[in-house]
Amino acid sequence: NGASEENLSGSYTRLAVVDLEAGNVEAALKYGQKALEIRQKFADADPADTGAQHDLSQSHGLLGRFNIKARQLQEAIEHFEKSIAIQQNLSLTDQTNAEAQLALSRLYGDFGGALFLADKLTEARLSYEKKQDICQKLLAANPNNAEARRALLISYEMLGNLFVQSGKLNEAIEQCEKEVAVTQKWAAANLNDTQENAQAQYDFFVSLHRLATIQRQAKAFSEAIASYEKELEVLDRLATFPQQKEWVANTKQAIKQCKLTALATGDWSRIEALPHREQQ
Repeated sequence: NGASEENLSGSYTRLAVVDLEAGNVEAALKYGQKALEIRQKFADADPADTGAQHDLSQSHGLLGRFNIKARQLQEAIEHFEKSIAIQQNLSLTDQTNAEAQLALSRLYGDFGGALFLADKLTEARLSYEKKQDICQKLLAANPNNAEARRALLISYEMLGNLFVQSGKLNEAIEQCEKEVAVTQKWAAANLNDTQENAQAQYDFFVSLHRLATIQRQAKAFSEAIASYEKELEVLDRLATFPQQKEWVANTKQAIKQCKLTALATGDWSRIEALPHREQQ
């Protein structure tokens, strides 16, 4: 019956995700396709059922991500196109639904990623810009929307990477500067919340380092030095969190040594090998 099939599609989806995490992409694709077939049947049976349409969009999106892992880029692009078309319709029914808008922004990011890997940079840029536009509107409506802020930062990074790949370093720097502005504002607004402040300061550090790296690539060395100096200031604030002390000390030392080497010899290569930790 319908309920059993719906449960089965959920089981197939969970199996697909587990297989992907285990590195078994072929099995993930197989179970993802099984889930898609069931969800397509439900969506076709009642096009007005928003739950069925949402599930179908989710299945197309998941298969697109699985296709990317399998380097099946054309298949990934096709799945993302279908997923976006469905999610767009769902979003239009309630444009104030932040969750639906965020889901659409994530799909534009994934779609752009598939296009980027397929070397379709113009189309990828358009998709990334659509993601960015949605996130900016969500954040303007609610400045405390942490998910929208994170998604916006990711969109700046995506576009920055695309411009670097295209050799447009000035445009890449512009994206990084926008990212720095967002993270700096958030870091300044969360000085009293220990956990939130730690993440905000770290995001500020990451965006500054990305900016400095691209400034260096563009041979804007004085600007890169200024960005590295700001990084050191942020690290001083991060050092107030006990769990970060060792990482901060190592990173500060690396930045100082690399900067001195760069100033003395013009060799900036060591600045790329800074200590790194995963975001929490």
